[in-house]
Formats: sequence, structure tokens, C-alpha cells
Amino acid sequence: QVGLEREQRGVEGAEVQPGQTAVLHLVAYRADTGEQLDSTWETAQTFSFVLGTGDAIPGLELGIEAMHVGGRRQVVVPYILAFGDAGNPDLGLPEKTDMVLVLDLIAAY
Repeated sequence: QVGLEREQRGVEGAEVQPGQTAVLHLVAYRADTGEQLDSTWETAQTFSFVLGTGDAIPGLELGIEAMHVGGRRQVVVPYILAFGDAGNPDLGLPEKTDMVLVLDLIAAY
């Protein structure tokens, strides 16, 4: 069975809804080694996508369901909900490797 582990801190803002644009900062790690793969905090560029349209990997879409603006969540994403069997060589993610995402929801509109 496939699942996501979630931990949320902060529920000050509105809950993100399907069809809204989610704006977030994220840090991605390899689940097996803890090696950082990417960070929007370091590039100072947020990541945005419309929730429910398939614009992001499935694990990210599932990971922010019912999340509130201003909240932080750590999500363990099984590889089949991330980049699948192939992984993502551009990120340094080997094939069949799970990810951990730390998500900060900045805005939803």
C-alpha cells in the first residue's frame, strides 16, 4: 500500500482548495540518505502549481491536501508518487528512490 506521512505546523491561513494555485517553498531530500536535492529557499524562487491538475508530481499534490497557508509539512513521498522507476537524474535522484519534501505553503489563490 502506498501512503504519505504528514506532519503539519501552523494552521493560521486559509486551506488550499482544488483548482487554486498553490505557491510554496520546498526542500527536497533523498529519503534513503537525507542528501538535499533541491531548495527553493536557496534560489529565492517559489514553486507554483494549480492543485488537482497534474502540474506537480502526485506526491506533492497529495502532500498539500488540506494544508493551510502559513503551514509547514514534511511529506515522505514513495518513488511511485514522485518520479517513478526512472528517478530524476537532473535532481540527483536515482531510480526507485523515495523522497522527503519539506513544504511551506506561502499562498493559495
